[in-house]
Order: sequence, then structure tokens, then C-alpha cells
Amino acid sequence: MIRAAKLGDIQQLIELFHSYYLEGNLQNLSWDTEKMTNSIYNAVINEDSEILVVDKGGVIIGAAWCEFVTPYFTDEKALECRVLYIAEAHRGGLSGSSLIKQVGMLGKKRGVPYIDIGTTSEIQTERTARLYKKLGFKHVGYEYRMEN
Repeated sequence: MIRAAKLGDIQQLIELFHSYYLEGNLQNLSWDTEKMTNSIYNAVINEDSEILVVDKGGVIIGAAWCEFVTPYFTDEKALECRVLYIAEAHRGGLSGSSLIKQVGMLGKKRGVPYIDIGTTSEIQTERTARLYKKLGFKHVGYEYRMEN
């Protein structure tokens, strides 16, 4: 089942996003559990954020962290999916595509003109990009990073 995160999900979300942090390309940044707790709390209660979770029998196995953002040139909001992650043991089924579809429905429900979603963690980048295209997203550019 895919649903909006609740305050009672914070501990499971911390664990899930910590797995994302460890699996992805973010280890050059420190992990701060207190900051993560506060960030999740704020995302759950803020109307401009929503964390969608994949709940499998009370266990959160995936999540999409979405934020409604205002580009610098307009007052219209767009939807950015900042993190989309399915726990490694649960990949290969329908959870990822179902979660992405739900992100799309969230954008439609809020009437945004577009949704940005990406693959910057280096976790199965090509496979994820193919899935995005299959579900109607189009490739619109690249993101580059330079480490110091």
C-alpha cells in the first residue's frame, strides 16, 4: 500500500533514508540523525512537502520525498521528488513503479505544471531512468557534481 507518511513513521523513515545514504553516493557528507528526524517531521506536517511511503504489512520498504517548490521566476509551484528509494531487498517488483505513479498522481492532484524526478544517487541509475521513461517522464538534462 502506498500512503502519505505519518508522524508515527519517523523512526522507520530514518532507518530507510539511512540505508539510502549508505548505499548511494553521499558518504562524503556526515549523517546527522537529529537533523534527519527534524527534516522528516517538518516534511510530514508541512503542506508544501509530502513523503509517500510503500507500506508492506506495517513495514516501510520504500519512500518518495516530494516537495512543492516555487521556481525563482514565478509564483506557480512545481513538484520535485527529492528522493525515491526502495530498500534493496524489495526491488524488482512493482513497488518502485507504483510509487512513481503515485508521485505523478500527487502532482496532478495539486495541479502542478510539471514534476522533476531524478537519479543522482548512483543507485541503479540506468534501470531507474528506463523506468521513469516507461512511466511517461522525459529526459530533460543532466546534473553534474564536482567534489572538493
